[in-house]
Amino acid sequence: MAFERPLAERKPDAMYGAPRRIGTVAGFPLYDLDDGIVVLTKREQPLWIPVTQEEWVRSKLREGQQNPPPSYASAEIRERYRSNIAKLEQELAVLPPRERTAPAYCCFTAALGEKSPPSGRSNPTDLQARPVVRLNKDLFDPHLDPSAVQIIIVSGWFKWTDAVNEQVKAYEHAHPGGPAADLALFAAIRKELDWKALSELLQ
Repeated sequence: MAFERPLAERKPDAMYGAPRRIGTVAGFPLYDLDDGIVVLTKREQPLWIPVTQEEWVRSKLREGQQNPPPSYASAEIRERYRSNIAKLEQELAVLPPRERTAPAYCCFTAALGEKSPPSGRSNPTDLQARPVVRLNKDLFDPHLDPSAVQIIIVSGWFKWTDAVNEQVKAYEHAHPGGPAADLALFAAIRKELDWKALSELLQ
């Protein structure tokens, strides 16, 4: 289990497909980020905010420019890198004004024979497309003491259903001391953690 790890490991301006809310744990929202995260907060602002298509393409271009191939890379790899950068620059250059400010979507499954743009942008109607988001910095109240607990993120196999927990128990019974023993610990924590006491830490 980790507190704040799933979001703290990401840079504040990191962009990614919007986590889906897939249920609740002890009444708190559960998202399918990492192995499942539970979010505890008193803030009413959204945890994530949308990213525009221009912001998304620029971020992909910036990532590419900041990660060139090493000096010992083959000519083929260097040429492929230059080609990818050029394609991203072209995608940005021809992006219509209306689309520049529209919400970005990503992470879709392309239909057979179709190719996605270099940045991976997709249409909202594409299969498995997700809105692109970033952490909402306005979520946190700057007037509170820096030590004030404003949000708690708890992670650790929370995507498991009770049915999956039973499967883990059966596996552990058949393979005592195996990896399922560690995983089953998270199932027990999910049920026995004092969520009310944890939420009372929030300001």
